[in-house]
Amino acid sequence: MPALSNRACKQAAYEKPITTMFRRLLFENWVSLFSLIAFITAASVYLTIFYRALRMKRAQIDRFSSLPFEAETPVSHDES
Repeated sequence: MPALSNRACKQAAYEKPITTMFRRLLFENWVSLFSLIAFITAASVYLTIFYRALRMKRAQIDRFSSLPFEAETPVSHDES
């Protein structure tokens, strides 16, 4: 087996980390797809709620505005 020169040893030492780093970059780009899907899902939920609130009929708005609260908030011990 021939002996490797100093330069060949250094090059061989750097080859594996480069391929590992390249694989990690590809993996991170693939994982960013999850962030995009989560953003699209959250945005669609909020836009749907916003659209339904805009399209709500006047009778339903009046009914919601007249709903009472269950009870007043109890006074905390620090305030009394």
